[in-house]
Amino acid sequence: MKLRDTIVETIKSSELRSVTMDVAEIAVDGILEEGIIKDLPFVGSIYSIGKGIVNISDRLLMKKLMLFIYEIKDLTPEERAKQIEKIQGSSKYKSSIGEKLLMIIDKTNDSEKSSLIGKLFLHCLKSDISYGEFIRCTEIINNVDVVLLKEVINSEYTEIPIDQEDDLVSSGMFAFKPPNIELQNYENTYAHMREGADLEIRYKLKDIEWSGTITHHGKLIRKYLKTVANKI
Repeated sequence: MKLRDTIVETIKSSELRSVTMDVAEIAVDGILEEGIIKDLPFVGSIYSIGKGIVNISDRLLMKKLMLFIYEIKDLTPEERAKQIEKIQGSSKYKSSIGEKLLMIIDKTNDSEKSSLIGKLFLHCLKSDISYGEFIRCTEIINNVDVVLLKEVINSEYTEIPIDQEDDLVSSGMFAFKPPNIELQNYENTYAHMREGADLEIRYKLKDIEWSGTITHHGKLIRKYLKTVANKI
């Protein structure tokens, strides 16, 4: 079975309640004894790919997957399977859910992001957000520095100056806000100062402030990740 398929199998069928935060560290440290870790289908798949030899990149991927899985462990297999089957049955998405999750998690450049993505997926499984919204939110998470991301999640501001945090705009967490353009009268003169000449009024643009405003997906990230972002 391919890794992408075993990820789905793990989410749908595995009993995850005994998965702890320590399990992720065990995975990367290489202490893979019999029990909850080896019982997870995707772990066996990673071992099969490497023919029993798991390199550091495999261990890091395993850690990120474990952190992701940890966030959804409190849902029953039945609850998870019901939503997974609903997503898989949709014609809107060309990539399989296992393939998409693997790409998303593998792309994370910080293990903390795996926890954030796992928490978002929990809300997807609970139908708080759609699968499409989940995908878009993960793209934002993977394109923002994790320190800045947590700062924004734990804040309340809805606008930012473009010149300071342009990464938040380019990622899609904030969107460019068209500035208010105002003219101000700065000089009134008579053309060439001739008698009977028309009054010439000159204007100039007021200083323009460029800013970004939080997007729909940015609001979702803040709403559903505020609790977990405070813990990691």
